[in-house]
Amino acid sequence: MKKSKVLIPAMALLLFSTAASITGTVAWFTANRTFAMTAGEFAVINTKNNLACVLAGGVGTEATTTSITTKTNYILTDASFDHTETTHNIVIPNEDGDKIARIVALANADEGSENSGNHMFRQNGTGSQKIFSAFTWNLTFTVTFAAAETQDLGLFLDLSSANTYVHEKFEGKVGDDGTGVYTDAKCTAAATVDGSGKLTAAGTYYKVAPDDTGKAFRLALVPTNVSVESYGVTKVWAKNQTNAKSFFIDGGIVDAAVTTGSGTAYGTATTKATKPTADLVPAAETAGSGKVLMASGDASAIPADLGKTSTTALSDCSNYLGYFKNNPGDTATLTYTAVAWYEGTDENITTAVDTIYETVVVGMEFGTAKLNA
Repeated sequence: MKKSKVLIPAMALLLFSTAASITGTVAWFTANRTFAMTAGEFAVINTKNNLACVLAGGVGTEATTTSITTKTNYILTDASFDHTETTHNIVIPNEDGDKIARIVALANADEGSENSGNHMFRQNGTGSQKIFSAFTWNLTFTVTFAAAETQDLGLFLDLSSANTYVHEKFEGKVGDDGTGVYTDAKCTAAATVDGSGKLTAAGTYYKVAPDDTGKAFRLALVPTNVSVESYGVTKVWAKNQTNAKSFFIDGGIVDAAVTTGSGTAYGTATTKATKPTADLVPAAETAGSGKVLMASGDASAIPADLGKTSTTALSDCSNYLGYFKNNPGDTATLTYTAVAWYEGTDENITTAVDTIYETVVVGMEFGTAKLNA
């Protein structure tokens, strides 16, 4: 991990959105049992089973009915996140980045003073800026089952959707290289360039993938409250990093040394699920039985209705988040805490020479599929 002076201005990171300001909005749509977050507007289309979502702010973030934004002058820097612990620990390095300063259970994480012991606050930045190790917020998904429904409903992050992305955002100047540069966060509208492929106007631009430090951006979804007999599983999204290069601090100890190359590969690690009681969940759905990491190149879609059981979805689908237990004529809910951070063990952080991380913008689309018994 690098020193915490390597950071990203939080105002440039609008979680779940495509704007770089706390005044930006997030649109979400329920189409084909889908909850989508993109830029521009907020709308609901009623569909079968009515997947809906309520957002709530957390550490470093604020929520309205339509958006999650970072707080004014809050800045995000590197840390690590241990999904293998039941407490889902956030591992925070010291100022020099060579030792673990503290380990905070996700449920206890706060943005208070240094005296709290559970704070995500790292240090003061320039002026009124405050630097944090991680940002969090909550998503509560709700479905309404038809009176004649007989199947559980699986929840998935649709990695195949154009609404699901982690793109780089930057300020371009006239004469900068315009290759692979777009004017919108979803990267659908190519920037105007001259005959030499150079930008013809200064402004805010986007790239499909970060060049270096942005590859270390991670987002975890941790189930923190589920309806009776429903089921949730922790997943980590490393959109712009490969499986082979995705690491984290596994079971670290305060004051233990953290050196370049430290970390455990996700492929060999277990995940902790949230479920009501063991007897209500298939035997295969135990720690370590499912895929945890959603890495670069993963374009997993929402499976067809009845195409998966919960067990096979867990083992086959990296984007499977759990299921809503069938509740005919009534509702079921799954609440997840999202954790956003820059992974300090990522090679692009441990070798970084810049003092500011690349900015990313995030879009996510969720959907459901009926599960086989």
